[in-house]
Amino acid sequence: MRAVAMGLELHQLEDLFGPVPSQRTLERLDFAALRPVLIAIQRQEPPADPPLGAPSPLKLQNNALSDDAAALLRQGRRREKLVQDFFDAWPDPSFGEAIAQGFRNRYQALKSVGLGPDEIFGELQAFAGGMDGEPSRQAAVLAVLSYFFESCDIFEDALQDASA
Repeated sequence: MRAVAMGLELHQLEDLFGPVPSQRTLERLDFAALRPVLIAIQRQEPPADPPLGAPSPLKLQNNALSDDAAALLRQGRRREKLVQDFFDAWPDPSFGEAIAQGFRNRYQALKSVGLGPDEIFGELQAFAGGMDGEPSRQAAVLAVLSYFFESCDIFEDALQDASA
């Protein structure tokens, strides 16, 4: 397939495979891109008995996140499945990965300037839309953060550092 694709123009490739976010697009990812995710999550009720446990204690410890940050991630876990359901239902299957890559880029940028773990967590909260507004919106922000924390898109995976 690669040999065939090499002879096609970009617009023809996009017609075949759909648009792919560029590095520039990912670098510019902001709340506007996250907004539909947050709106969808805040409109849905969390499951009465969420099937998810607490965030990984080893990952929390490995990343030196405070008890306060851990408590916020636990709150986000209640609606984490809604984030997954949202991405599963979104018409463009690359949307979730584009959001994930935006979070990874933002995390790496924050880490590279030497911010501490809780400072990074706070900046990622702001990146996801902040903690102002209605409680349902705040819960949606926490759900998005928890989702990307658990899927290892932000912060270091416990297994990576444990083997180093």
